[in-house]
Amino acid sequence: MAKIISAGTQTTLVQDETFTSAPNITTAGESASAASNSASSAATSATAAAASATSASSSAGSAATSSIGWAFKYAYATSTTMADPGTGTIRFDNATLASVTNIAFDATTADSGNPDISDYIASWDDGTNSAHEGYLTIRKADTPATFMVYSITSAVTDNTGWLQVPVTHVSSNGSLSASDDLLVICARSGNKGATGNTGATGPTGSTGSTGSTGSTGATGSAATIAVGSTSVSDVGAGGSATAAVANSGSSSAATFDFTFGVVTGDTGATGSTGATGSTGSTGATGARGSDAGLDMTFESTTTDTDQGVGKVWFNHGTLSSATVLYMDDVDANSASINSWVDSWDDSTTTALRGTVKVVQQADPAIFALYNVTGAVTSASTYSKIPVSYVTGAGSFSDTDASSVSFFRTGDTGSAGSSTPSDATFRIQDNSDATKQIAFQASGISTGTTRTFTMPDSDVTLGALATLGSVDTAQITANAVDETKLKDALVADFTEVTVATGDSLLLGDATDSGNTKRDTVQGVLDLVTVVTDTSPQLGGELDGQGNVISDVVIKDYAITTVAKGSLGATPAWDFSAGQHQTGTVSENITSMTWTNEVASDEYMGMVISLTNGAAYTIVWTDVDWAGGTAPTLTASGLDLLHFYTYDGGTTIHGVVLSTDSK
Repeated sequence: MAKIISAGTQTTLVQDETFTSAPNITTAGESASAASNSASSAATSATAAAASATSASSSAGSAATSSIGWAFKYAYATSTTMADPGTGTIRFDNATLASVTNIAFDATTADSGNPDISDYIASWDDGTNSAHEGYLTIRKADTPATFMVYSITSAVTDNTGWLQVPVTHVSSNGSLSASDDLLVICARSGNKGATGNTGATGPTGSTGSTGSTGSTGATGSAATIAVGSTSVSDVGAGGSATAAVANSGSSSAATFDFTFGVVTGDTGATGSTGATGSTGSTGATGARGSDAGLDMTFESTTTDTDQGVGKVWFNHGTLSSATVLYMDDVDANSASINSWVDSWDDSTTTALRGTVKVVQQADPAIFALYNVTGAVTSASTYSKIPVSYVTGAGSFSDTDASSVSFFRTGDTGSAGSSTPSDATFRIQDNSDATKQIAFQASGISTGTTRTFTMPDSDVTLGALATLGSVDTAQITANAVDETKLKDALVADFTEVTVATGDSLLLGDATDSGNTKRDTVQGVLDLVTVVTDTSPQLGGELDGQGNVISDVVIKDYAITTVAKGSLGATPAWDFSAGQHQTGTVSENITSMTWTNEVASDEYMGMVISLTNGAAYTIVWTDVDWAGGTAPTLTASGLDLLHFYTYDGGTTIHGVVLSTDSK
């Protein structure tokens, strides 16, 4: 409310919480008061109906202005969902101020200490005028010109922790932004008045009998009053202060607009600069901003079925064990997000297509972070995203308001050149860049590639620098190594038949390939093996991929490879053994098959699989009979046979036995 205080020629407009009479103007303001009294006298001389309305409006105005009281501070939240807006916060059910029909108030205000005023808010509908319980005036704290006036139209709903107030828009100006500080005032309507006294019997007419007493008139609705605009203008020195009040509403719902003219004196001389004031105390921490990402609602169910509007859920109750993230096709505000979610696998970096973060809105310290590791599957009304757990903290509860953010991995860059020119490719010393090794390919014939192969040992090239072109007679012990020596002498070797007692020059594979001399202990003539009725091997026989034909095998065994827990991406190596065992302990998202034989040969293996139906299995490259994977045992042993005859292009799968005992 406004009050004018005048001292001498200086008049000041002060904002006050309440007032119970017309503004008090003294000294220079007396002429403004006289003008106001003249306007009031003119209004009094209006018709009887207007005078009655003005009187009712004045009475209601006095009641309303005396009940305005202190304003309460709240912060504005942009969400339009009718739910608990959070400590010291309010939200509207429509972003357009003129279209608001409900306002959600937190039980506590944003004033110091966050006092609980829920009982006060709940009393706003206690009046007997149920069609209009009162006026709710909301102003932006730092911009009074931004305001909203709403009529409270029905009962307030107390939701324990927050209250929902039904309203009808009356007037507003300006717009709001997230976290704006607001001042809220409620002016309750007066209760309906008591039934008026029965009117006196009218006078006897000149003729006819005396008329009967008239019926009691209907109770009139309570008048209301609201503060409209307030404007202040300057009146030059020597002028007179002015004050005026106009009703821009009606007699039953008045809106008072105040206009003041304040006398200003001449501008005084500029005073000297005052001393710098001390630094003010640190302001209160602002309200936490809204979370980035999609607004979603967490669902604790782990099944691969649609869980409803705006839901996010996983295929496992333990977040660190989840391998699939499910997202509904719309967010919690029913906005479509399907196209964007389905693009989360678009990166050409297929091993890690992006990162997804799920955060609890009430407590951002509760979160889970995952890498997107495969293609997104659209399931009509929701999407399935294959993920691998990275890190997280805390746990989510069913219906938690959550935010979901996605960070896409960049596409794989183009490959660089693998054949730099000999003028470009150089090797330099670690500590002295002037020491370099350059390669020169100009001496190689056109269209020819020469391969420089390093031995599996340390080599010093200094001796080669002085070797040049030599023949057998020029070779010395210090000029070349053993390999060069053997290459130089091989032309002089004579092919002979090796016999027992001969010395052979060999490379020892267990001693870095060093050359050693050994004596022949005996000779096995493979020609005579075919006539031996009981030949024996002293160790393993490696056939080197050669064909052994016309063979009868008796009393043989196949090597078993025990793989234990298979993990999410097991690898099956045909060359490791034709019987392999493993236990399914988590979802298998893919598998690999290696070391298959050539495309014109057959190779197979038997896999003894434990708990095959306990989790989902993706049978990569496996062709099952009828095109459908078999139903395995969730807690037991299944025997499966896999074979290929096209070099591993297709792995054929056959069930030998399920739930074997």
